[in-house]
Amino acid sequence: MYFYLDPAHPVGISGRPWFRVKDGKLFPDVGHPKRVDFKPWFVIKDGLVYTAEDHPEEKKSRAWFRVEGSKVFPHMGHPDGHGIRA
Repeated sequence: MYFYLDPAHPVGISGRPWFRVKDGKLFPDVGHPKRVDFKPWFVIKDGLVYTAEDHPEEKKSRAWFRVEGSKVFPHMGHPDGHGIRA
């Protein structure tokens, strides 16, 4: 499974996936502008997407996103706030 940007994302859409999902972990993929290594940046737990210990900007685990069906939206822990729909 891959995560692509939604047209509502502040960066805009991308034809390349930003993240690859494997075993409940999100790894930066070819479309991500800050892709620097192959370690997981996020972990999915109970419908929320938490930062992983290898995230380059957030070392403590907090929920940045929530999963709703086939879409992912910013959650309260997201640095840009949770009011945006991405």
